[in-house]
Amino acid sequence: MLTKLKAQTARTKNTKVKAADNALMRQLRDQSDALDAQITQALKAENFRERAQLLRPIKGIRPIATVTLLAEMPELGALTSKQVAALTGLAPRARDSGQRQGVRFIQGGRKLVRDVL
Repeated sequence: MLTKLKAQTARTKNTKVKAADNALMRQLRDQSDALDAQITQALKAENFRERAQLLRPIKGIRPIATVTLLAEMPELGALTSKQVAALTGLAPRARDSGQRQGVRFIQGGRKLVRDVL
């Protein structure tokens, strides 16, 4: 929303509309900062701290991905990597029938986790 609003404000010539857009952008930034603070607090909570530290060294896993993984996949740490890939919908599925080999694709699993990753 913020990106869309920035582009919209850049094209607007009406000063009242620009002022309203700027106020809305400030409100969106404030809400985003508040959510980031809540995420940081959640990562510091006792039950998340140890598991979050295991995810931090993984390249590309930032705070939002960490919180999402911990919240949406409580099984992490108890499954194999193949099971986790299947559970998130990241494991390629085959569409084969008899001797015909179909296209491999990803689907299913936990969409929210897949989207964040």
